[in-house]
Amino acid sequence: MKFKLRNYFFSLRKKKYFSFTKQQFNSLLFRIHREKKNIIGTYWAINNEVDLSILNKILFKKNKTLALPFINSKNEMEFKIWRKQDCLQLNKFGIAQTFKKSETVFPNIILTPLLAFNNFRYRLGYGSGYYDKYFSNLSKNNRKFTTIGIGFYFQKTNKFTAHNLDFPLDNIFTEKGFLN
Repeated sequence: MKFKLRNYFFSLRKKKYFSFTKQQFNSLLFRIHREKKNIIGTYWAINNEVDLSILNKILFKKNKTLALPFINSKNEMEFKIWRKQDCLQLNKFGIAQTFKKSETVFPNIILTPLLAFNNFRYRLGYGSGYYDKYFSNLSKNNRKFTTIGIGFYFQKTNKFTAHNLDFPLDNIFTEKGFLN
């Protein structure tokens, strides 16, 4: 079931993709600024995910600390500091990430890409479970963090249910703003 949904949403996202404007990010920027969190976990968009380039540039200008996901040698995700001038490398999935020597951090806000999401704020990802495992580990270690799924409104569906290893997001942000 999830395999078919993934294929459907990959195709749909490719057909309906568009770039967010600076104005469409305003409520997300306000939320980030209001929460006064010091480390923001962001991502480098692939496969027609919502491109956060505009948002990341603004966050860099506001002197926010950004971190990118990094897949380590144990095949686990962690976040590493990303500085504006840093060169990036492609990981085994073809996703841009920092280098191993970059400092590992624990973001306070984690902007999370998704293929689809449901009314209960569960996300459908690519199926590897990196984000869910990472969120679960942070929770087990009593880390305080906020998760915000980033997607297009047309990715909303109730055609999947969560499994016991799935981690609900705190919020979903689309071109229409926050959903709850």
